[in-house]
Formats: sequence, C-alpha cells, structure tokens
Amino acid sequence: MGISFQHADVAQANEIRNSISVDGNWQHKWFELESELLFTQVDTDQLHYRNHDWGGYVQMAVPLVEHFNLIARYEHFEFANKMAATDTALGGLVYRPVPRLSFKLEWQQTQGSIFHNQTGLYSSIAVLF
Repeated sequence: MGISFQHADVAQANEIRNSISVDGNWQHKWFELESELLFTQVDTDQLHYRNHDWGGYVQMAVPLVEHFNLIARYEHFEFANKMAATDTALGGLVYRPVPRLSFKLEWQQTQGSIFHNQTGLYSSIAVLF
C-alpha cells in the first residue's frame, strides 16, 4: 500500500496541479491484484469542464505456465479538459523470460474521450533497470 503527493506548476499550460494517489498490490498464491486511485486538483485560467482530474484502475495477473501471465485490467479516468470520461478494458498475455524483461500482447477496448490509444490490438516490450 502506498500514498503519494505531487505538486506541479505547469508553465506552458498556465496551471497548477496538486495530485494525491493511493495504490496497492496484493499477491496471492494463484493471482496478483494491483490498483491505484488518483485525484488531481487543477487550478488554471483556461476553459475546463471541471476543476479536477480523477480516476483509477484495477489489474489482475494470473500465472499460466513458466514465464507467462494472463493480464486483465479496467481503467476509468475523467480529465478536467474533457467532457466525457475514458473507460478502458484490456486483456493480454505477458511473457517474462527474465524478471527485468517483458513482452506483452493485449487487446484494448476503449470508450469515451479517447486520448491516445483507441480500441485494438497492441504489443510492447518493457526493460526494467
């Protein structure tokens, strides 16, 4: 379980952001659950639909066979500058040949105020240092 706070003075957007988040991770013999909730107060003179961002996610990972995990995730975020919320559900497969290297293939279904990632099939590689 963790709590974090961040203050940001975003000069190019002429806004001040204060964020607080709570996150957690629970490991069980057969699966792992991870979640985070975030709230950001947005102080700006720009036109926004609301004066804050908020959202969170919950993710479950299930080990399959050696080095493979099944991933399921749901996210909900509402942004100050977007009218509609963004809801994303995804499912995928992760291959970790070594603890610091992950190859991921996932299907993502997105609705609402789509920022970057639209509905579709995605792949990624992650290297942790």
